[in-house]
Amino acid sequence: MIFAEALDRYGREVSARKLGAQSEVYRLGTIRKSPIASLPLAEVTPEAVARYRDDRAAEVSASSVRNELSLIRRTLEEARLSWGFALPVNSASAVTPPPPGPERTRRVGDRELTGLLAELEGSPVVKALVNFALLTALPRRELLSLDWGQIDRSAGLLSVPASANRPGRHVPLTDKALAVLESLEGREGPVFPVDACALRWAWGQACARAGIRDLRFQDLRHEGCLRLFEAGLSVPEVAAMTGLRNPSLIFRGDSASADELREKLKLVHRGSTVGPA
Repeated sequence: MIFAEALDRYGREVSARKLGAQSEVYRLGTIRKSPIASLPLAEVTPEAVARYRDDRAAEVSASSVRNELSLIRRTLEEARLSWGFALPVNSASAVTPPPPGPERTRRVGDRELTGLLAELEGSPVVKALVNFALLTALPRRELLSLDWGQIDRSAGLLSVPASANRPGRHVPLTDKALAVLESLEGREGPVFPVDACALRWAWGQACARAGIRDLRFQDLRHEGCLRLFEAGLSVPEVAAMTGLRNPSLIFRGDSASADELREKLKLVHRGSTVGPA
């Protein structure tokens, strides 16, 4: 078996069962186009994986390289443990991934959002998806797999089913979020009938026409989280609603200023016996 065949099999048997199948299959396709994919499994050595890492590092972000290396490692591990291939070690495990890049702090300004939505007038489904993403702070994979059967409009709830590594949860929907859903046609099948590739193309075109730089669709998720905090929700509440489990992914964007913190501390300690008598 050459590595390309292993990547295909991993996509069919493993990735297809995941909630984020589209993104992972797309990433598998990227790896499949590289020289490493033409090697027999036994020749996917640490040196070959390291060459792949270095070549990709010259083209994409450290985060993308880390994700692709993780996928290579998981594919080789599946071949070793589940498919019966005599690979004594997982070659990718011996390769050091690039260090994470600087934490992203990009926020979505109101003027940017207005310009972006104006450019999406001709794509009503994508426009609704952008609005709904910002209002709910749901990840792209959950948005693209969302089905009308998960929506209870009378209760104002969205049900997210459990996945292999995440428990199920219920997401409350505001009146604005419900209004976005009401603007869509149809009440069966996918809520947002668009795939990841079409979304990526529409997003890129709209950002280019609006003159918006360095804005990613996933930035809507983190902007939505920050707006939930600004509305007064706590960390556990935001985590329960959005499914984010790593607090460091929530705390992005502008930090509170010293003056803002000072005013909040005044309220916290008002009437307290702590401090000088």
